[in-house]
Amino acid sequence: MGENFWTLILDGVQDFEEDQISLFLFENGASGVQENLVFEQKDRKYLPQVVEQSVKQLMAYFEQLPAEGFIENLQSLYPNIQVHWQENPIKDWLSEWKAQWQPFALVTDFWVVPDWHKDSFDLKERKAIFIEPGMAFGTGTHETTQIASELIVQAVQQVSIRSALDVGTGSGILTLLMGLLGVQTLAAYDNDEFSENVFFENLQKNNVSAQWLPCWSKDFAGKTDLLVANIIDGVLIELKPEFQKVRSPYLIFTGILQEREAGFLEDMITHWDLKIIQRLQKGEWVGFFMEDPKHSQGKDS
Repeated sequence: MGENFWTLILDGVQDFEEDQISLFLFENGASGVQENLVFEQKDRKYLPQVVEQSVKQLMAYFEQLPAEGFIENLQSLYPNIQVHWQENPIKDWLSEWKAQWQPFALVTDFWVVPDWHKDSFDLKERKAIFIEPGMAFGTGTHETTQIASELIVQAVQQVSIRSALDVGTGSGILTLLMGLLGVQTLAAYDNDEFSENVFFENLQKNNVSAQWLPCWSKDFAGKTDLLVANIIDGVLIELKPEFQKVRSPYLIFTGILQEREAGFLEDMITHWDLKIIQRLQKGEWVGFFMEDPKHSQGKDS
């Protein structure tokens, strides 16, 4: 490959033409073809759905320009489409991506440190959470992770937290923070297929021990001092019956859009006598540190 590659953008592709046009593009040297999908969100679950369209946009990638007459042949076969070329410089994307990931302060004196900065990071007055940014969600840059981190620190400072369950752990960054804060017994779960391996790799980097739960609602038995769930608000509501079974005196919920805060609180607190200890907002996101008095006072169900 040379110093550039080319993108051919095709507008006005009819649904029934997509497969034929894609085959034509591959036959003329395209190394990849993709459809630009359109998404919409119809409900509180924050799960986008693909909008089916009869007219589509395709993008085809070429390592070198096709032979002369390619565009003319394409448009003679499919006169309804509009096409234009876009030239792109080839870059060392991995090096550029790594260069963008610098250590940054997460909460108090804890810093998130990409693994490739491990040897150069000064630990004299700072504590490091070493991670490999990549496939699993949770690198500390998103407001919801920052909210959860601040609430975790407050929880550890205000009440006795000896055990914790992290639901939707992603990279494990919140579990790591709790372990480094001295929480002794940790358990975590995520339904992302990439999370488990990333989770254990990050545990090893930080010398933290935790249990991975293949199915937390079935595999987690007993009570924990703190339940942390950094998930989208609609999913939090769906998991409410499972959260109640954990019998945790303290809970942290983040991933709630401010515009849906009132509805979330109504749904979560109805028939569950939770007390809000702390509300924290960053940008459009809100999180809560809550207490379940039924369990925090030594009672049990």
